[in-house]
Amino acid sequence: MLAASRAAADLPVGLLLRAVAFYPGCTGAAKNAIWSPAVPVQILIGESDDWTPAQPCHELAARYPTQVRLIDYPGAYHDFDAPDAPLRMRYGATATGDGYVHLGTNEPARQDALARVPRLLETGGLESR
Repeated sequence: MLAASRAAADLPVGLLLRAVAFYPGCTGAAKNAIWSPAVPVQILIGESDDWTPAQPCHELAARYPTQVRLIDYPGAYHDFDAPDAPLRMRYGATATGDGYVHLGTNEPARQDALARVPRLLETGGLESR
């Protein structure tokens, strides 16, 4: 989502109005000095996500405070919004040293996201926690 919502000369005007990114990999955009958002971006991420860590997303939100808003969920992992998914480990993630990551539902985060995303899409206003 971050790659699709970046500012680019060939992006048709009006193609994107706003973007919502669930647990994106923000590392590439955070390290790229010329990356900038073409539209307002709302990021929802678990603070405990060990697959796509929250810290690079915090860096983007700090760099673009009017264009990137971050909603972080304490204690939530990757796939926090999946319905009824028990917390489990997955092997094979290349983003981690040992290949293991946590996945699973965090019901308070899921419920917040289910309420927050429609508001964003209807109003276009980025929200902060």
